[in-house]
Amino acid sequence: MMTHIEPSTIKGFFAGSGLDAFGETAVVDRVLMLTGLFDMGKKVLTAPVHVAYIGTAVYDIPTYKERQTKWFVSRGCTVAEVRVADPSVPNTVDKEELEFLGKAHIVVVSGGNTLFAIRRWEETGLDVCLRAVAVRGAVLAGGSAGAICWFTSGHSDSADPSTYATAMLRAACGDTVAKKDNDDDDDGNAKKTSKTEQQQQQQQEEDTSWSYIRVHGLDLLPGLLCPHYDMRETNGVLREEDFDKMMKRHPTERGIGIDHWAAVVLPGDGTYEVFSVPGKGRGTNKDNTMAPAVYVKDVVDGQLHSVMMPERGRLNEFLRQPSGPVVRDPFEAYYAMANPTATGDKLLCQSR
Repeated sequence: MMTHIEPSTIKGFFAGSGLDAFGETAVVDRVLMLTGLFDMGKKVLTAPVHVAYIGTAVYDIPTYKERQTKWFVSRGCTVAEVRVADPSVPNTVDKEELEFLGKAHIVVVSGGNTLFAIRRWEETGLDVCLRAVAVRGAVLAGGSAGAICWFTSGHSDSADPSTYATAMLRAACGDTVAKKDNDDDDDGNAKKTSKTEQQQQQQQEEDTSWSYIRVHGLDLLPGLLCPHYDMRETNGVLREEDFDKMMKRHPTERGIGIDHWAAVVLPGDGTYEVFSVPGKGRGTNKDNTMAPAVYVKDVVDGQLHSVMMPERGRLNEFLRQPSGPVVRDPFEAYYAMANPTATGDKLLCQSR
């Protein structure tokens, strides 16, 4: 039986972006404040702080850890990683990494491919461990996929081929797919293998014609969360507009749209705050005069209602439980097989 966690007791920082947001000192300082072990005036820790970083959504590629934890290290935190991305090592979490997670004051989850991360956590049991972390009062943090994962579900770009393991690991290794335009045949002669212009164009169209999908999360907090709410991804589609359509397909859930440079802060006392990164504006506002914000959406009698949330308020005014049965996205299983984890083959004989 799954342990119920009262949302009002959860401490968290959920940003509209991962790499960008956690590359800002203002963001890291606000996260550290939630521990009660950081002097904001002096910018120093008042006691040791342990930060557990989970990079499953970016396949544990080291550079993403460095970019999203460098300011925690700069502030004197001890940072360690929990690695479960490798699907060739199913159903295990390293004992030492698990012990560190058990004493971490903050858990930072990277942005990336939400669907892959959630499935790997379910395969390894890390999802249960993260619930335990929330119960004991650690600060839950992350942006993009690292924000979606804590909620019931999210508006996700997990169908984008550029977020698949093969593409990201290849890019991380510096292989730009252009291995060689020519190979040698058995006689040592150059053999033409380069793609035609038509093939290259077709590949590019396939890589940018993907659609957003709803992906399930850990369900520690209720809501269908859309990060990068004011941005367009590689498919050229504004997330704000697509999110409205998704809400019509999933009308029982409350939608939460977080702008790229905004975040939702939960102090754990039954209130919420909207955090905007200083000096940043909304992506859809060309003159950069509108501050990043957070929006909630509800479908009532078939009509979609959207409201920009005040900077502060009661959590029960911001979050609500689903008004009826939650509808899964049928495409979730399809794209889980396109970017498989250790148990991806089982999706062929079960519906989620």
